[in-house]
Amino acid sequence: FVREAVAARDRFDRAVADADPGPLRDRLAEMAAQVSVGATEVWRVAKRGNALEAAVAELDVDDTRSQLRRCQEESERSPERSELVATEKALRSQLESAERLGAVAAGARDRLARIDAQLDEAVARALELSLQTGDTGDLGPLGSAVDNVVGELESLRQALEESRP
Repeated sequence: FVREAVAARDRFDRAVADADPGPLRDRLAEMAAQVSVGATEVWRVAKRGNALEAAVAELDVDDTRSQLRRCQEESERSPERSELVATEKALRSQLESAERLGAVAAGARDRLARIDAQLDEAVARALELSLQTGDTGDLGPLGSAVDNVVGELESLRQALEESRP
């Protein structure tokens, strides 16, 4: 995602450079700053997503499931062993934590993929507009799209920061 966002930022910068001097180019240059902020946010989000996925991997879900199965089998054979109930509860709790973290990481990855596609869409529109002459009226939707992408990235990053394992 990071490479794609940096490539999108670079394409946007080239679109600005290729635009004829004037109000259109000036406005595209302002948006380029936001696209750059967006690329930085993609990096922050991806970094946090990687940390979440690493945390899930450290939990070793397969081993925890195996331990839970063994504990359940032992508990069925020896129901009088009360410690097995507490162990089973702790193992289930570990699995639930891993599932929650995994869901957050997967959701973030999916959302980041969508936002990255929207950033590419904004860059394509900027390229299209940079080849036109003069009228800045067509820039309103593009500016809104760039602002929305950056806002969503900031929101996603904050949500991931709040979900620290």
